[in-house]
Amino acid sequence: MSEQSSSQSQQIDDLVYQFAVGPSAWYAACGSGLYRSNDRGASWELAYASLGAASPLTTLSVAAVVGRTQSPLVFAGLSGGLLRSIDDGTGWDASSQPSPAPFFTALNPSPDFARDGLLFAGTMGDGVLI
Repeated sequence: MSEQSSSQSQQIDDLVYQFAVGPSAWYAACGSGLYRSNDRGASWELAYASLGAASPLTTLSVAAVVGRTQSPLVFAGLSGGLLRSIDDGTGWDASSQPSPAPFFTALNPSPDFARDGLLFAGTMGDGVLI
């Protein structure tokens, strides 16, 4: 994944686990975090800036969808957590998790997400959560 900044471009050797296309941005779930592109992949930025994390948040899965209120929602599955953004990946909220928290390896909104609001989450060792 290549992260672009105004002063320089830094190459980060990183594995992309999942890719999602949202209504106004593209997302790549990577070992070093979740990246967002607002220009169809020409440049990428770390989407977790608002969290102020001291270390990278390995992101294993991502899903982007238009919500019930027509706002763009983004879900990010971490190793031990699930994050939700209601503003297209700018700000993030953590969802409550059972203990121990599962590793979210795949995320997919239901085919009728705008009506039912269901998100299917594949996990490592805990099956599929809804």
